[in-house]
Amino acid sequence: MKNIQRLIHVFVLSCAFLMATNVWAQNNVGSSLEAGSINTLVYSVAPDYRRCVFPLCGGYWLTPVNRVSTHVPSLDEADAGVIIEPSPIYVASIEFAKLGLSSAQITEFKGLIGEGRALVSGVLSDFEWAYNTFDVQMLTATGVWGSANNNAPVGSFLEVSSSGIVCITTPCPYYNAQQINTFYSFLFHELNFDRAELTSSQLLLAQSLVSKKSLILTGARFVSQGVAGNGVGIAATQVFFPFPSKVLY
Repeated sequence: MKNIQRLIHVFVLSCAFLMATNVWAQNNVGSSLEAGSINTLVYSVAPDYRRCVFPLCGGYWLTPVNRVSTHVPSLDEADAGVIIEPSPIYVASIEFAKLGLSSAQITEFKGLIGEGRALVSGVLSDFEWAYNTFDVQMLTATGVWGSANNNAPVGSFLEVSSSGIVCITTPCPYYNAQQINTFYSFLFHELNFDRAELTSSQLLLAQSLVSKKSLILTGARFVSQGVAGNGVGIAATQVFFPFPSKVLY
């Protein structure tokens, strides 16, 4: 009888382990960030400080995130800065009308842009002006986020959510990560926020968003040690909260 119980125990652990270690499965399910349009991308934003006539200068520089590779770096690779970013795109303006933000909130978000703490999703289109000799673009924003602090975002940009999977042992694929601006997603076992240096209120909100909806973060992979073997963990280096949010200040 004891031998049968042991065999059942081993079988259950083996099944859980096999399910948990299938972490790099790629699928064709797009992120919720891409639901609006196939032309919608997520960008980091920086002001344009060049001095020339508007709209040729004085707008914003947009850099699409994750447009080089679907490879999620290790902590060592991320710290070494081996990911090469694509060239930024100049836009004369960002249109916020679809977001329902007040004038004060738009001014507040532009402050985050100036601090290098902003992400924006949107669609590019032509900027209409009196002298169309030069082609100029604008961005219609569909979403905006602000980083938790001034720490550098190291690693891939990911939209993380709960996988809904529950296991009787670890490692267990508790989380799903959608690599932003790609169709690549994977399951992983552990999410650690230590390197993001969040405040207590930020940590509570981050955990709630992961559990109930989704959370945008940058992160790198590490080896997660479980009872039944090793899995994949993601160490968050920066977290981006939907704007507006009180935890950004």
